[in-house]
Amino acid sequence: MSKFATSEPLAPALNWAYLITVAIVVSSALGFISFALTMQVFHEWLHRKAISGVWTWSSVVLMDIVLLGMLIGLFWKMYCDGKTQFGQEELSCPNVTGWKRIRWSDVTRIDRVGFGYHIYSQNQKIVVTPYAYKQPESVLRLIRTRLAKAKGYASPG
Repeated sequence: MSKFATSEPLAPALNWAYLITVAIVVSSALGFISFALTMQVFHEWLHRKAISGVWTWSSVVLMDIVLLGMLIGLFWKMYCDGKTQFGQEELSCPNVTGWKRIRWSDVTRIDRVGFGYHIYSQNQKIVVTPYAYKQPESVLRLIRTRLAKAKGYASPG
């Protein structure tokens, strides 16, 4: 039987309002920081003044690249949240080289960190962000149920 032949969806419905709000707020903040730093140097350069102070073109460009990397990281995380699958046998999510998979029976611990849960196996970690889904509590319940079933415990109520 295929893992796609289950009656349950592999991924809960996404909370688009949350994801779009986070994307807008973080993109705006990073954009403002980048604009504010770049304009300090650009203004002096535009008026043919010597660039003074801590910020130089090279440091501003480097900071802009770092901020762009942070923005790309945010959108990658959001993509991973959307593609994470809570299968009957395993939890899986995309990574840069393919898919990262942890069998429920191989889970060694779960840590709550900020707004997410880090699910560990012997040598892997998958981060699940419950608020990225419409019903965060159902995601946590699904994780507990799948873990209990795989470990042979009584299913939590």
